Amino acid sequence: MPMPDLTILAQVAPLRLITGEESAPVRSVLPLWIGLAIVLLSILVTVAAWLITVRSAHIGANAAEYAFRALARRQRVSASRQRLLRRLAACAHTSPVALLISDHALVAAMLCFERTNPGTRDLTAIKQLSAI
Repeated sequence: MPMPDLTILAQVAPLRLITGEESAPVRSVLPLWIGLAIVLLSILVTVAAWLITVRSAHIGANAAEYAFRALARRQRVSASRQRLLRRLAACAHTSPVALLISDHALVAAMLCFERTNPGTRDLTAIKQLSAI
């Protein structure tokens, strides 16, 4: 009589030793709550890494604007003066952050703005801006 193939039997049902004793209950390696906590923690770490990557990509795409906002906030420049600095920068074809950093760039932008926009209200605001 041929011997049955034991690998096929092992796939159908688990092998049991015939000793007359009850088999020990199977215990999991980790309790369910620890396994769920590990899965949840790995999901949170993945989402946090993704958010950091998206934020750094956004900052990298708008580095000059991000630097302008950070520097203007640090120097406590008001929103109206920030708008005026952006208008000056657009007139001088430069970055607004350059006007906060360089006095020379600010004066050049003010001269450019005076030549192209002769409005008295804007010029008064520019004169006040030079006091920053």
